[in-house]
Amino acid sequence: MTINVDFLFQWAPGWTNYESVIAVLQSDKRFCCRLILLPFHHSGVLDHENREAREFLEQREIDYIWHEDYDFANKRPDLVFIQNPYDFTRPERFSCLELKRENIKFAYIPYGLDVGDGEQNLSYQYNMDCHNLASWIFVRSSQHKHFFKKYCAAGNKKVHVTGHPKFDAYRKYQNVNVERKTPHTPVLLWTPHFYEEGRKGWSTFKVYCMAMLFMAINYPIKLIIRPHPLFMGRLRLCNGEVVEMFKNLISYAKTYENITFDMNPSYQDSFLNADALLADAGSFLLEFLPSKKPILYLTHSECRGLNESAKFIHESHYVASDEQDIDDFVKMLLANDDPKYDLRMQALKENIFIPEKSVGDEIRKVLLSQVRK
Repeated sequence: MTINVDFLFQWAPGWTNYESVIAVLQSDKRFCCRLILLPFHHSGVLDHENREAREFLEQREIDYIWHEDYDFANKRPDLVFIQNPYDFTRPERFSCLELKRENIKFAYIPYGLDVGDGEQNLSYQYNMDCHNLASWIFVRSSQHKHFFKKYCAAGNKKVHVTGHPKFDAYRKYQNVNVERKTPHTPVLLWTPHFYEEGRKGWSTFKVYCMAMLFMAINYPIKLIIRPHPLFMGRLRLCNGEVVEMFKNLISYAKTYENITFDMNPSYQDSFLNADALLADAGSFLLEFLPSKKPILYLTHSECRGLNESAKFIHESHYVASDEQDIDDFVKMLLANDDPKYDLRMQALKENIFIPEKSVGDEIRKVLLSQVRK
């Protein structure tokens, strides 16, 4: 008996949520998988073609079905995976409510490793139609499952602690030796969150942009700038100072060889090459943990903080609340020091479930035990 599983794909940077799951299911003859490519509407832009995701798949020779050529009635799936909880980003027939009306079960893997606080964000991450109507939700830890009990109207009975597939993707890179030149210049990966004009969020871009440039110019480091995937879309909605700051970044990157941008759909190469991460509140604060490399959490009094599941970051990570903290962190790296290493490794062990084989395999076992029952 074959279990038919369709994956609804919209967003190239989120491929790591699906990659290991699809690979494991495809290796098991009891499953038949299809990838369905959908539009991705965001930041006020209706992107009906989704060229970025299309090119991402074609460059990797990954087979897919364009949504207009896809019919639920043709080889009806036993379940579908959705990539994000935001129904407005995709055609209506793929919304969670429509899937429910069509009696099509769906599974959800959180698109990010949420850490941000705020009532609205908690609703986005735990209490939308996606979370309340899903037949399966696969999460990173028992603490994360507890959050669904606390914030999701449907509770957490359909939530399974399998670990998050993002860590399967990163595991491949842990045993790769990066060829370093001697003496080695430290590589810093800076991942600014998108900025929203007039709203309190998690972005420190406006606060720390000039400090980042100062250090890249004055210290013997290399700076990789990888903005949040929605950064550019939201920047188009801004005016004035933030736009000028970003233009300055681009200008300096053209002038200084040690300042580069990473705008690729996949961030894995930047993760591999970086010696340290400097990040606003977001998934990378957790996802970078298995690298065992130093992490600086960028925050400020004007920003929103961390939610309850991520409070440990204040102890396990380095924290920057002002420019001096960033400067101290860079000097620490240059001195080849890392006094919080043991705290980070303990935090990884306590807050992220990483199964012995793979997260993809854990999800496969859940589906085998529950689909069609």
